[in-house]
Parts: sequence; C-alpha cells; structure tokens
Amino acid sequence: MASFPGANQPLSRRRSHHSIDIASLNPSAPTSPNTTPDPAPPAIPVLEQLLGFKSRTSYFSLYRPLNTWHQRTVLALAIILSLAAGAPLPIIGVIFGKIINHFPPDEDELQTRICQLLGVSVAYFFTTWGWATCWGIVGERVSRGLREDLLKKAVGMEISYFEIECPDIANRLTADTQTIHLGTSEKAGLFLQSVSYFIAAFTAGFFLNARLTGILFAAVVPAMLIVITFGSKVVAKYAREATEYSEKATSVAEGAIIAVQVVQAFDALDKLADEHLKFMRPAIMKGASKAFAGALMLGLVYFVAYSANALAFWQGSQQIAEGSFKEDEGAGTVYTVVPSH
Repeated sequence: MASFPGANQPLSRRRSHHSIDIASLNPSAPTSPNTTPDPAPPAIPVLEQLLGFKSRTSYFSLYRPLNTWHQRTVLALAIILSLAAGAPLPIIGVIFGKIINHFPPDEDELQTRICQLLGVSVAYFFTTWGWATCWGIVGERVSRGLREDLLKKAVGMEISYFEIECPDIANRLTADTQTIHLGTSEKAGLFLQSVSYFIAAFTAGFFLNARLTGILFAAVVPAMLIVITFGSKVVAKYAREATEYSEKATSVAEGAIIAVQVVQAFDALDKLADEHLKFMRPAIMKGASKAFAGALMLGLVYFVAYSANALAFWQGSQQIAEGSFKEDEGAGTVYTVVPSH
C-alpha cells in the first residue's frame, strides 16, 4: 500500500499551527499527565527554502528572473534614464539664476532663456516618463518570474511541508512577491533619480559658489543623515512589532474560522475573541506609535531643509555685502545654490 508523505509521523506533528487545542478550550476535559503541548512551528522564510535565497542575500539577486537580453536591455535603459532624470532640475535652477543676475534681461536673452527652459523641461518629461515605464516593466517581469519559479518549486514539495511549516503558503507568496515588486519597480528608479539629483545639485553648487555650497553641505548632510537614520530605525521597530502582533491575531482568527465546528461545540467563541483582542490592542498601539514616529521624522526633515535655506540666504547676503561675488553674479547665484539643496 502506498504511503503518503508524513503518514508515519504522529498526529500532533502533522497539525498545522492553525489547529485549535481542544483541551485548552474546555478546562474541565481530562488531560494526560504525559502529554505536553506541541511547540509552535518555526517561522521558516518561504523564499529561502523555495528559491534558495539567504537571509543576507544581495538586493541585485532579485533580478535573476531577467535572463534574456531584451529584459536586461530594458533594465539598463531604466537605470540610464533614472540617472539622467536627476540632472534637469539643477540645470533649471542655473538658468533661473542667470535670469536673476541679469534682471531685467533684454528681449534676445529672455527668448534664449525661455527656449533653454522649454528644452530642459521637455527632456525632463521624457526621461521621467521613460524610467517610470521601464521600471514598471522590470518590476512586473521580476515578480512574474519569481512567481513562476516559486510555483515550480512549490509543486514538488511534500504535503507535510504545507501542513506543518507553511500552511498559509498562498498568502505568504502573494505578500512576498508584492513586496519584491515594490522594491524592484518605480521605487528603484526614484532612488537612482534622487542620487543623481544630489550629485548634480552639489556639482552645480560647487561650480558656482564653493564656499556657500560647502557651508550647506556641512550643515545639511549630517543633520539629514542623523534624522533619517534614527527615524527609520524607530519607524522600522514599531512597524515590525505591529506586524508581529497582527500576525498573531490573524493566526487566532484563521484558526477559529478553520475549526469553527470545534469552537461552537465547546462554546469557545468568547475566549478566542478575547485572545484575538489581546494581540490586536498592542498592534494598534504600535501602529499609532509608528505613525507618530514617521510624522515626527518627516517634520524634522522639513525643519532641517527650511533651516538650511534660511542659513544659505543669510550667508549669501553676507557674501554679497562683502563683495565676494563676481561682477555678473549675485542674488541669482544664491538662488541657484539654495533650491538645489
């Protein structure tokens, strides 16, 4: 007679973590003195087992599904356009600065500057549209390739794996692939554009006025790093704790729904509802703390930015009063340096 996978294991080992302990629902039920509660199954990352990912794997390994030259060409084009999209905004600032330095400009110069602004704006539109489209395609193909690989590996797993180690594999795979899709699509392009904008802005600033740009660099960058680093850690901590409590509450609710007949037979609805609320209350509190920490971090980021603008305008006015600028420079140069940062 053919044996099913996991048939030789004890029944207690073949239960999923959603099963309900009948003895815990009915305290008056007799229990064996030699019986010990089954330990909770370990939380085994699905992607590590099915796709071979490690807990400290590289971010770039997520792009392994892009195995054709066409897909890799789209990825390279997305990277190039993202980096190019960070340059137009500092260039626009330089053009406005020249207009301010020669204000009021004559008709020919004004027409020239307007043509330059239109050209840079059109280039900015097409580069932004290009990287958004390309990264959208890349994210879809990465998530689709991972889903296909996950399905192929999951089909070959034994039944005991789905019963013991990952009974909610469908939800886990959907959530994990959606997270990967978010991290390999538009957010990746936005990150590259921000890096390119940072480099282009400070390059233009150092070229126009190295002293003023150096002051801003020394004041803004460390303050921003401190705020974002500590703020992100606090937000991530509260988000992780809220997720843990939410998962426990969801596990209780799913277990009650799956074993609804047992719950009704032992009149355990109130007890399970209290247990569900026991996990939901701290989850709500941690979620509120996460929202408060995120709002505080965002407020500090804007505070640092506007404080840096005030510092730059004050320092720029001091340099203008000292005569540190060239003859054809002045308020326009200060305006070019400040908005770029």
